[in-house]
Amino acid sequence: MRYNSNMLKTIEDCLETIAGLRDSHSNLNFESEEFTIMNSISRQVFRGTALTDRQHALVKEKLTKYIPMLEAVGYENVERAIEGLRNPIRQINRSKFIKLVDAPTDFRDRDEKQVIAIRFPFKKSDIVLINEIQHSAQGYHHVKGEHVHYFSFTENNLLQIGDRFFQKDYEIDPMLKEKYQQIKTIKSNPNEYLPYIENNKLKNIKPELQKIIENETDNDIVKIYDRRFRYCLDNITVNLRESNLEGKIASRNELTYLSKPSAENIDTILYALYNLDRFPMLVVLHDDIESQLHEVLTFFRDLISTEHQCVLFRTEEKESGFNQLIKDRNLNNWLDNDTKIVYINSNKLPKLLLETSWRPNCTFAYNSNNNKHVQFYIKNNCDLIVHREETVSPFTRMFL
Repeated sequence: MRYNSNMLKTIEDCLETIAGLRDSHSNLNFESEEFTIMNSISRQVFRGTALTDRQHALVKEKLTKYIPMLEAVGYENVERAIEGLRNPIRQINRSKFIKLVDAPTDFRDRDEKQVIAIRFPFKKSDIVLINEIQHSAQGYHHVKGEHVHYFSFTENNLLQIGDRFFQKDYEIDPMLKEKYQQIKTIKSNPNEYLPYIENNKLKNIKPELQKIIENETDNDIVKIYDRRFRYCLDNITVNLRESNLEGKIASRNELTYLSKPSAENIDTILYALYNLDRFPMLVVLHDDIESQLHEVLTFFRDLISTEHQCVLFRTEEKESGFNQLIKDRNLNNWLDNDTKIVYINSNKLPKLLLETSWRPNCTFAYNSNNNKHVQFYIKNNCDLIVHREETVSPFTRMFL
């Protein structure tokens, strides 16, 4: 039987025939070494998607050796068909750039004015690099199906991007190149640029920050290390004694510190915070609020006057022992900048905390499962958050 030569008019017809998408012939198929790519392109054109210039060149080259195979099953003028196109060549934007652009409206961090944009046509190896950067990125956004990836304009992100992409064939913003080289220089010579400690003294500190540190810590190296996140000095390291609780708190790797009741009694942890001068302090009570308020008050009784402490909530019970304790200890005080300790309930954030200029230096919470508004307030204001419980849930740790 001879097949109508008109059945093969274009290169797409040839592709679909060999792949078995038009007519099925047991002796027609792509060779194993190119089966995957050719079958993929065949299915693409069968769905109506036009070939790109690169796909067209590849297919045209590969199909030459299949001409005898097609002729053997009755197709004529196959060479002419390979020269024809069903649809015009699909134009691809192959621009590749890395530059600073205005942040898209749906970028995660709405406060950012500009972000780093990386644009390239799909390429698996470059997607792998993007995924590597994304794991440690400080802000990332990408719309599925689009070719632009957005990263927050931070030193760490720029360093990660530069290390992986700046040697590639990309159009790169000269300013980003310059910033990247500056970061690399600093990383190679940290003691010439970054703060560090020598003989228990900070080096490479701006005078303005140095004055703040002196006023808040009296240049006590443990207090400075404890506040390194607050001062953006998280690159410094200090070897502190493990047996000393103040040193253990100061050496934490994150903002939170877990104070397990089974390992540290209440006096020990509160005394460590007192020695670190972690005031003003926000104390978040949970469940057994009367006993918790009583034990904190008892510890600070001879250290901090109740005039400098206040409780910002009451219970609804008229005969509440909690309300009576507040009255007996004279804790119904005004909240002002002289207040050292503020007590709140874990289930509600008092509006007064948002309406005054008072801000906590540290939070001591009896539970990590707090109201979301309380959580946000703590996270946005404190560089030390002590959880007084045996374990912190993975969800809470992620949230903080």
